[in-house]
Amino acid sequence: MTCPAHALAATRGMLTKEDVDAIGKMVGELPTDRDVIVIDLGLGSGTTALAVFAERTSRIHIYSVDNNPDVAYWGALAVENIGQKDNHSVLIGDSRRVQDAPKDVDLLLVDAINTSEGVTEELLAWLPLLRDGGFVWVNNYVDTFDAVESLINLQGDVVGRGWAGRKEDGLIIDPPDPEEKEITSGGRPPCPRCGFEPPAHKNYKRSMTSHTRTCKE
Repeated sequence: MTCPAHALAATRGMLTKEDVDAIGKMVGELPTDRDVIVIDLGLGSGTTALAVFAERTSRIHIYSVDNNPDVAYWGALAVENIGQKDNHSVLIGDSRRVQDAPKDVDLLLVDAINTSEGVTEELLAWLPLLRDGGFVWVNNYVDTFDAVESLINLQGDVVGRGWAGRKEDGLIIDPPDPEEKEITSGGRPPCPRCGFEPPAHKNYKRSMTSHTRTCKE
């Protein structure tokens, strides 16, 4: 089934159909007997927000964080055009800093900075606010897998361009040791297919396992 989010994904090219479907699936599994909160880091053209509203339009509120008010305007307009303005708030600011939003988050969508360093900071800031049983989705997994896997006891799936997981499946915050910042790979073997040298953190094995699923020779 197509929806405005699928159409926007197709024209903008920032998400795939599989990404939109993955977000919709997570929204469909959120509790229906209470209001739920979604944090949307990186409003952009509004594709992620539209993917949420394609699945649910009642007892839900999205707080979209974007540091560019001009870009955020168009994303907010896309939401308004589907009649969900009252269920959507735009917070202008740094996605790596917790903004003025409720603290009990049910779904965290990460699609703002899209670098390993930026996503690390975003996850460290926002994951403590995610409820037990809450969901997290990170876009551009190939570019950000180091951040995802160094901070999360990975129990999720790579879907489309992103990664989706659930807190009760083992999502934990594991900040990197500052003393390890200058450590190199220490002789650990690179990817045999492309020569990628793994990051120097204690989740080396998990990172390499994920990398071999996504790398290209």
